[in-house]
Amino acid sequence: MPKRNSTAKESTSAVDAMTSNATPLFYAEQMIGLAIGPFVSKIVLGMADPQNIPTPQITLVMPTNALHQMAKHILAGLSSDDTQKKLGEAYTQYQESARL
Repeated sequence: MPKRNSTAKESTSAVDAMTSNATPLFYAEQMIGLAIGPFVSKIVLGMADPQNIPTPQITLVMPTNALHQMAKHILAGLSSDDTQKKLGEAYTQYQESARL
């Protein structure tokens, strides 16, 4: 992924532009497993069943250097002031809407 400074809005727009109905979409609640090798790494994502036992849904295998870059990109996105503000606002709105 090329390095560039982007806002959360730009990143979301770029992701939306890259995806289409032909791109598989998977939902996962948690990371179930992680295997990091010198050249290739594997991430297993899944969901908890009714007994709260993790059930794998998808396994992602990618070059370890790409995984490292992805992790840095995720951390940078989550720690940005703009993202933190938006997450806080969304959480506050959710709590207010859940009040009876």
